[in-house]
Amino acid sequence: MCSSDNFGQIVNCEPIANLSNAVSQPVFIKKQLLDFVKRLRKVSKLNVNGYSLDEIFKSDLGLAVALDHHINRPGNVMSHIQSAITNLHQQHNDISTEISLWGSHHANNEAQLLDVYGNNRTDMTDGQKRFENLKQEFTV
Repeated sequence: MCSSDNFGQIVNCEPIANLSNAVSQPVFIKKQLLDFVKRLRKVSKLNVNGYSLDEIFKSDLGLAVALDHHINRPGNVMSHIQSAITNLHQQHNDISTEISLWGSHHANNEAQLLDVYGNNRTDMTDGQKRFENLKQEFTV
């Protein structure tokens, strides 16, 4: 039993030991990786305004932000991205809501879209902080 008396000491706990052993097994790790790849593929093909997310977000950061959102609030990803596209266009009317028209400006427009989207994922715990952490991880 854990208590303040044994804080910092090894405590034998068979159920936790079994779980700890299970998650370190190659078969479990393989399953986790396969599930991750499956979810990433699913997220990249979500459709917003006739565009898949991998057409909207061509950067690794963009897909990572959408994946992070999908893990936490899967039902809200598409509506939040739709709102971000609309808000971006309202802020910069020279940026089309038609992603296919972004052309050579895609990377710049995507970066601006990510700032709008990433900073407004208010439906998830620490959405802004998580976005800032992802930006640091992807050095953008």
